[in-house]
Amino acid sequence: MWRNKDVLRTSAFAFPNLLSLICILYSVAASFPKMSLSKKRKVDKECRAFQDSWSVSYFFTEVNGILVCLVCSQQVSVVKEYNIRRHYETHHAERYRGLQGQPRREKVKELIAGLKKQQSIFASGQDISAAAVKGSYLIANDIALASKPYCEGEFVKSCILKAAEIMCLEKRQIFANISLTRNTVAERILDLSVNLDSQLKNKVKSFVTFLVALDESTDISDIAQQAIFIRGIDETLSLRSSWGWCL
Repeated sequence: MWRNKDVLRTSAFAFPNLLSLICILYSVAASFPKMSLSKKRKVDKECRAFQDSWSVSYFFTEVNGILVCLVCSQQVSVVKEYNIRRHYETHHAERYRGLQGQPRREKVKELIAGLKKQQSIFASGQDISAAAVKGSYLIANDIALASKPYCEGEFVKSCILKAAEIMCLEKRQIFANISLTRNTVAERILDLSVNLDSQLKNKVKSFVTFLVALDESTDISDIAQQAIFIRGIDETLSLRSSWGWCL
């Protein structure tokens, strides 16, 4: 055993600058990559694949990477047999345990067909909604081109519904979904104006040469506005038609 004085004397002799040594050791230790002692498993990223046999065994199917129960439509986000087996045994095993063999497979096919029909109805509803919005934009565009007041949209809709009652009563509700209120028509026209302005600015950037004509235009409320008309030629020497907008 060394005495304390010997230890201090040896340390001072071997390491004249103890602080420098500590700094060097710290920098070396910091240069090593940090290793995680434990890695958390993320089962939703382990690329588990759905097995077709699970449909017959547990009444489940896969829809866009998500497991869906064919009986109650409950979803299971993690593709793992344990999860769907636990759901089946907890909620549906008592009811379907006696259904085995071909009757069980036919029941699974019936449930899958019902799910697909439900999805097709939902998709059809989305298509009808999108068509109603598109029709609203088209009618608002015609109202703006004809310089009609925004309230004309409600009059046009009433005419459409009366015609639908005579020609296709079963589709009257589809036409009723078209929103043509005064505020909606104003918003549609504003959206069309912003989109048209963006298209014009993008096309003008590609012009090699162009002609500009200025004029004064007065709207329906007798307010004077500056009208700008542009005709240009792009790099392919294609002549673009005249465009114009008011400022």
